[in-house]
Amino acid sequence: MYILNKIRHSLFKLINNKVEIEIGRHRYKGFLINVDPVTLTILIYNNENNQIQMIFHHSIKSIKQIADCDEIFDNDFRKFCDEFFQIENTNSHGIESNENMEDRRQKLLEIFAKNNVPVEEIDQSLIAAYYVCIDPPYTINDCKSSNMIVLSKIKSIIEQNM
Repeated sequence: MYILNKIRHSLFKLINNKVEIEIGRHRYKGFLINVDPVTLTILIYNNENNQIQMIFHHSIKSIKQIADCDEIFDNDFRKFCDEFFQIENTNSHGIESNENMEDRRQKLLEIFAKNNVPVEEIDQSLIAAYYVCIDPPYTINDCKSSNMIVLSKIKSIIEQNM
């Protein structure tokens, strides 16, 4: 169990960095965008062919960091990820009163505090458990993440407490 936790921690530290992964005779280079915390399956984005590849942890022979995230994390990559994961920047809920949205935002902050979920406020968005972005008007349908496991747990917490 200790070795698995060490591997998990090492992989999580490489998120948002350019990596080179060796699998048998093949080498893959790309931007590590996500690690499944249960299976340790990783997703890498290859900007040369504009594709995302899924690599199972058990098939990885070696992995090394090529470049730091600051060197390559740009708007084109963000745009690609938003389109790939179908994250919408517009809200389809029509016009909402600011009071209702503020009430829901406050309620979410209370729920997260009660359940010991770390939350950060960036602009008008709430970032819960480091992976889930909740945009105005702060409904369960406004929760977005590329990590489906964490997204599911956060939605479950919200549903149980709203």
